[in-house]
Amino acid sequence: MSGAANPALPTEDSRFGWLDFAKGLCILSVVWMWADKQLHLETGWFHDYARFSLPFRMPDFFDLGAADGPRDQPALAQFPDTRVVHYLYFLVVWSFVYVPITWVAQAPAGATDAVWQIFYKMIAAPEGNLWFVQMLACYFLVTRLCRNVPPVLMVLGALFLYWEGLPASVYAIELFGNHFIFFYVGYIAAPLILRASQWIAQNRTTSVIALLSWAIGNYFIMVLMDLRLGPHPIMGLILRFMGIAGVITFSTLVWRASPARLVNYMGRNSLVLYLGFFIPLMLFVELTALKGINVQNSTAAIGIWTVCVVFSFALYWVARRTPLKYLYERPSWVRIPASGTRAAERTLDLPPESAVPALKAAIRGDDAAVARGQQ
Repeated sequence: MSGAANPALPTEDSRFGWLDFAKGLCILSVVWMWADKQLHLETGWFHDYARFSLPFRMPDFFDLGAADGPRDQPALAQFPDTRVVHYLYFLVVWSFVYVPITWVAQAPAGATDAVWQIFYKMIAAPEGNLWFVQMLACYFLVTRLCRNVPPVLMVLGALFLYWEGLPASVYAIELFGNHFIFFYVGYIAAPLILRASQWIAQNRTTSVIALLSWAIGNYFIMVLMDLRLGPHPIMGLILRFMGIAGVITFSTLVWRASPARLVNYMGRNSLVLYLGFFIPLMLFVELTALKGINVQNSTAAIGIWTVCVVFSFALYWVARRTPLKYLYERPSWVRIPASGTRAAERTLDLPPESAVPALKAAIRGDDAAVARGQQ
């Protein structure tokens, strides 16, 4: 996906490498949260980290996703394919995986109910964690359609949606308002985020002090005080953006270290982990419930978390050499042909960078087949 580095600019690794670590940290934190939630933990160090990461794990995913570097920026004619159809394809395919598993576990009245659930959940209430894939498609589409709207008005509108929500009984519409502010801020502030990361790398001592101060404060508020963000939207917004800054700082400082390479890899292939972890988690929860096994402790939780992470990549590595590869790779007939694209359409038709930066890729891949829809 990536070409040769421009000698007049910082190398691609120095500019964007920390984003891989940040995404890896966030996706691992998301899997951690789901394990904590499904096991109904209320105490212990595993639950404490789930509380600690609450302000930043999903907002950071959206914010840094929109701010990601333009390694393979799509041509204007390719935008619907690479930024909308790409994610909707995975939403549809994985709904046919997730929903039947849930349906079997819940044992509804008949097969008709199962079919109806699949189509309903694809649109109105995506199963498990699939709402994130749905929102990426929606956020890219809305941001593209509103490219000529002044950014100030877009931010004010996104803040209103965050605080007031949308008057709808459809879960997907409610989710749109909850996180759009983080995606759009990442979109318009992408150059600032990249410059901030470069400053952090050049001022490590100051950055470490700031990072420790944030971590201590966040731990005190989220873990010791056990603050619930729902009743405190302004405080929640502040903590979430501070968490985003904390992840940017931490990722910039550590991503080059040898132990970070595995997290970097997971960040480059975040959709593989995000799509795959829910299957073993659901099966394990149902199995332990049937057997009456008590797994409500941190030791069991970390074991389950590890299994979910390993299973996700094992499934991908096996599936990529079988017809199941289409769980991660779109076939050619689910692509919008880009033939006939004019040379003048090689870059996105967006306002100047001083107003709104070029739309950034949301999820990149390295060797992950899920990224092929963006090539």
